[in-house]
Amino acid sequence: MAKRANFNYFENLLGFNKLILKQVLSKGATVVDATCGNGHDTLFLAEHIGPQGKIYCFDIQSQAIQITTELVKSLDPLPNIEFINDSHIQFKEYIQESVDLFIYNLGYLPNTDKNIITQFDTTLNSLNVAIELLKSGGFISILSYIGHDGGKEFNHVNQWLNTLDPNEYSITKTEFILRKNSPILFLIEKL
Repeated sequence: MAKRANFNYFENLLGFNKLILKQVLSKGATVVDATCGNGHDTLFLAEHIGPQGKIYCFDIQSQAIQITTELVKSLDPLPNIEFINDSHIQFKEYIQESVDLFIYNLGYLPNTDKNIITQFDTTLNSLNVAIELLKSGGFISILSYIGHDGGKEFNHVNQWLNTLDPNEYSITKTEFILRKNSPILFLIEKL
């Protein structure tokens, strides 16, 4: 089998998502990493909101919190990051302000137990709270994987998105055409 070419912008949807989010993030923004995982999204957010910004970083796995903490501590100056070893359904327990951006990277923590995955019921509950906390003009980014047991989560998220009022939310869905089981990126803008 031939090796796939390396692309500058469309290598994967993580990079494509960051390309878009760079356009909407601003210094001093309040953002939420709903599934901090290996910390790369948190690091990206921290680099773009600066020390005057605020990040709420959630994960149910303490290992993910530790990995993310280690990854971002090299930043100077370090933004205001609150690490929360709890489920993203608990947003209201920790967040008392409006939010500019929520970012979800659904699925499982790479290189760990693949049986611990995000679940559609908690994800949908979390998304319902996220749209309440989201500022007008704010965004929600959801990267949903379909190539593993959590793939049915994609179907539920897709159905939920179709219930939102098109006069209040603009929603895009992006996927690779030539890649089997590629993740799917949803971007929601609150009008």
